[in-house]
Amino acid sequence: VLKRTDEASVRLVAAALRGAEAMGSIKPEHAHQLWQVYSLMKDSSPEVSSAISPSFASKLEGAWTNEKGRLKKSSERHSEMSKTLTLMGVSHVNEYKEDIDMAIVLTGSGGWSRPRSALPGSSGPPSASTRVALEFDGPDHYTTGPSPRALGHTHLKYRYLSLKGWSVVRVPFFVWDKIPFWASMERQRYLQRLLSTDEEIRFSEKDVSVYRSPKESVWGGKRSSRYD
Repeated sequence: VLKRTDEASVRLVAAALRGAEAMGSIKPEHAHQLWQVYSLMKDSSPEVSSAISPSFASKLEGAWTNEKGRLKKSSERHSEMSKTLTLMGVSHVNEYKEDIDMAIVLTGSGGWSRPRSALPGSSGPPSASTRVALEFDGPDHYTTGPSPRALGHTHLKYRYLSLKGWSVVRVPFFVWDKIPFWASMERQRYLQRLLSTDEEIRFSEKDVSVYRSPKESVWGGKRSSRYD
């Protein structure tokens, strides 16, 4: 699943799919994971593609669609990010299809698109636009400890979104939480850098923020914010 396509992995996935169909009834969370894996591998692996019947594949897809289409409540951090995007003038939709936290469309020129009609599923913008899935990765997406690493289900979700044509931009909680809640301008600058947009943010007549690549941190590596 995590970018492994060797024969052993293919056989393992195919066996899991066949076993699930033979069982007849599986838990929803298992159906969701199987559908994502099947979607990622079916075009590149005939063994995976032929492992299950079309009717069972439709059943898995239906379970995934029902789960991702349910009404969701955004977390507090998610809501804070949404408010920051609104302050920036970035049109977005929260809790979008495919379990996307915040859906944005960037135009071909690098700016951000404001009309919601530009989002997928509508009559839509020109093909030059980029669909961006802005994802907030909370603690449940990472291992515990001093050096958090993204968990398997997180990698799986983002590979699936990429397959569907989304550019995934991730906001780790341990970076977002470094920026004080009262530092609204710094939060906006942080998201501006993440989106790598040419669109400027105007805080006042003289105070304007434009995208600059992150500077080197005194500790090594790139800085995500001035609080690194």
